[in-house]
Amino acid sequence: MSRRFGSTSDDPRRDRWRDEALVAFQKAVDEGLASGGPEPFDFRAFKARMRARHKVD
Repeated sequence: MSRRFGSTSDDPRRDRWRDEALVAFQKAVDEGLASGGPEPFDFRAFKARMRARHKVD
């Protein structure tokens, strides 16, 4: 089986995948920044919600 490209770095599909991944990453970063500042996390309340949701005692 022969390859059309000398190495994986010569493969244009790799470049396209990298570009799409960077766009998706930047979108996630932008959404996170737009969501506002951090809020305190109440671990006990979180555990209570998860136990209730999953019926764990």
